[in-house]
Amino acid sequence: MCRKTFGSRLDENFQHMQQNLKTDLAEVKYVCTTADIWSVNRKSYMGMTAVHYIKDEAELACRRFLGSHSYGVSYQPIAELISSIHSSYGLTVDKKY
Repeated sequence: MCRKTFGSRLDENFQHMQQNLKTDLAEVKYVCTTADIWSVNRKSYMGMTAVHYIKDEAELACRRFLGSHSYGVSYQPIAELISSIHSSYGLTVDKKY
């Protein structure tokens, strides 16, 4: 399998998995999410997990986080990324606790 085919299949499988997860999350009343930010080789990343809902635990995202996430910096970029991830899965304030 060539790199292009592999990349295409990976994208298709991700889209399918994400759609299934959105469907699952739309059917539950409450969702609890957790986030973690870390740095590797001068690059920062944020991982997000839906820890508790009616079905099983699910990974929501692992996205590159640009900017500093150290103590004392603005939390606005972190809040915006969390909000963006929640929105991409249709998680609104009535689903979070």
